[in-house]
Amino acid sequence: MNKVYAKIFPNAKRLVKVPGPNTPSGSLSDQDLIAKVSSGRNGTKFSNLYQGDWEKYFQSQSEADQSFCNLLAFHTNDTEQIDRIFCDSGLYREKWDRDDYRSMTFDKALGFDESSTSAGRKSQADILLELIEAIGIELFHDSASVTYIRFLVNGHVETWLTKAKATKLWLAGQFYEATRKAIGPDALKQALGVLEAKARFEGPKIELSLRVAERENTFWYDLANDDWQAVRIEPGAWHVVGEAPPLFISKMNKALEFLGKPYSTKEIDWETCIYLDMKNGYDIEVSGINHPEKGSYCNYVCVWDVRNGKNQGAKSVEYVRDIKNLLELKTTLDKLCENYGRKDLIKSEGVMLVKDQELLEPFHNEYHQLSAEMKERLGCWINDYIQPANTMNHQQSSYTLKHLAENGLDHYISNDQLKMAMLYAGYKPINSKELNWHFKIRNLKKHKSHS
Repeated sequence: MNKVYAKIFPNAKRLVKVPGPNTPSGSLSDQDLIAKVSSGRNGTKFSNLYQGDWEKYFQSQSEADQSFCNLLAFHTNDTEQIDRIFCDSGLYREKWDRDDYRSMTFDKALGFDESSTSAGRKSQADILLELIEAIGIELFHDSASVTYIRFLVNGHVETWLTKAKATKLWLAGQFYEATRKAIGPDALKQALGVLEAKARFEGPKIELSLRVAERENTFWYDLANDDWQAVRIEPGAWHVVGEAPPLFISKMNKALEFLGKPYSTKEIDWETCIYLDMKNGYDIEVSGINHPEKGSYCNYVCVWDVRNGKNQGAKSVEYVRDIKNLLELKTTLDKLCENYGRKDLIKSEGVMLVKDQELLEPFHNEYHQLSAEMKERLGCWINDYIQPANTMNHQQSSYTLKHLAENGLDHYISNDQLKMAMLYAGYKPINSKELNWHFKIRNLKKHKSHS
């Protein structure tokens, strides 16, 4: 019938079968199905694709066609119904009338392509990977090969480590939303492995900043709020935006970068913590890095006795609270490692391991001559404008930075005060015995007053 119809009406659409009176009673009508998908987690994307607006999501319309059908196929396996809805959408074009293209798209959407497992069923990991590919995510890595993922949550985009707890929860939620089934832990682990590999070897390399970043003559300031907003600052104007490019690194990542190996992350009671396995029956946990109590850098550091097991057999033996900054955290961890017989885990280049403690004393004394308000402003200036790097900055010493800080804060800062402020912010000097210290930081441009 389609061939006859095409011969009589060469410029018309292919005939599409209209649902008849024998449509199963449990099936949704076309309009009800459209409404259901539009009201789901990916409703905005589906609605845009339905209107033919695909270019902001995909590089080719074929990818958009597949994504559109995937979203429908999670609610119906009726290819005729998917066909009708597609033909009524803004995505319809002559290519869709090709039987081979249409069948291939349906097969992939319904999970019956040649890569399927036996009996035409895909694994949960494959289903999840195809689902998030249809949804649209960003994967990338930094110069240290740390991998990241960006995805949409409640109208804003969030950036997380690929293996972060938040990433796992989001992926599990996407799978359940689409299939109404819980994903197995092995399938989730397999999918995360693929995402990490794609981020590392296929994704772009992007260096993240802590609070302030510059891209293409535009400055960005991270508001660090629940909506993941940032301020975009251009010549003569600034705007608060909810979908900034990948720019910022989390506080957790900066702490891990500063502490180095063997510190890592571990999920404890639904929280991502910094963790150290001392391999001698004792472990150290740092809790509350991402959401500390007011005035603290983290909530607490806990030493666990795990000689009778790491789960039910573990018991806490020591707590340290009221840690104010990253340098104090490093000092606390070093002391605990020494107290529990693992002094060998202490990094020899740590700034607090300088043998001549008298060398640091003048910095402490002069630093504490600053008012509490000025200390806070100087610390904020460092966090906002100084960015870590993998190599030493030979051009800008502590003396140069102190002049830049004076310009930004409109207040006199001594070289020694700047040194101690950098230590408290987590930056270690290459050689603490030099008069003017050098750090592993990027070149800093001159900034206006920082209030």
